[in-house]
Amino acid sequence: RDYRHRLLEEFWGSEWPTVEQDLREMRKLGANVVRLHLQFASFMDAPNRPNRLNLARLERLARLAEELGLYLDITGLGSYRVKDIPPWYSKLSEREHWVAQAGFWEAVASTCAGRPGVFAYNLMNEPIVSGESRPAGVWVHPNELGGLHYVEFINLEPAGRQRPDIARQWVRQMTQAIRKHDRRHLVTVGIMTGGMKFPHPEEVAGFPPSKLAAEVDYISVHLYPEKGMLDAAIDTLARFKTSKPLVLEETYPLNCGVPEFSAFLARSRGIANGWLGFYWGQTPEQLQGSILPAEKRTHDWLELFQSINPNRLK
Repeated sequence: RDYRHRLLEEFWGSEWPTVEQDLREMRKLGANVVRLHLQFASFMDAPNRPNRLNLARLERLARLAEELGLYLDITGLGSYRVKDIPPWYSKLSEREHWVAQAGFWEAVASTCAGRPGVFAYNLMNEPIVSGESRPAGVWVHPNELGGLHYVEFINLEPAGRQRPDIARQWVRQMTQAIRKHDRRHLVTVGIMTGGMKFPHPEEVAGFPPSKLAAEVDYISVHLYPEKGMLDAAIDTLARFKTSKPLVLEETYPLNCGVPEFSAFLARSRGIANGWLGFYWGQTPEQLQGSILPAEKRTHDWLELFQSINPNRLK
């Protein structure tokens, strides 16, 4: 059971007891921030018509987080399942697309502005700026993982603009939409690195941190160290360091062993100001003794998370 995926499914109704239990388990493990993925189609019924039912469910979840001493990293504008993308959304022009996305953030921010259980708004999970013309209506990146598309383009035409300028304009418009209702909570955007073999991983997505820092409250990086490339991983992370705090918003021993990942986390402490890993819906006790490689890795990761985490409940 993939907790991250179940959250993005927005199982708020009959599955509420499971969601509540998983949040409690994460709190016991020592988490203080939980990342929540909101799908655009679940919160916008039309370009200017938010889904009030799901907004109410979002507020309910924020209240639960407050009760448990957790904070939500609300990541928005997800289009992870192509089949769920409304046809009207794909057909919008860039200007209209951005207006609809700003409407999403206005709705979310107006719902969550008074909720202390919110840590931050992440404008989008791994957006990318296209430097070339793309087919009309194809906003999601073709790469998929388990049938899900985590990367989305914010433009289909560069139209003579530089990629960082497009990124800044988009971030500014989304942030302004949030600030109409919420001037308290932090704003960031999840930046993918594209791997550690690129000469300039900080520029792969078109969101270079040096140009983005003025527009956000902190820099969010998604980075998975690769086996035998610890120095490269640290170098990649350091490239995202700016005058703003730096958070490793996605990291996990996906491409290396847990001992090497532990070394990466230790060395990253001089660069990063926060770390978010993964919880797949099973506790270390439930995974104990499993011979499945993925489950053993998750068990070892959760054991590591607890051993190095000062937030763990005693």
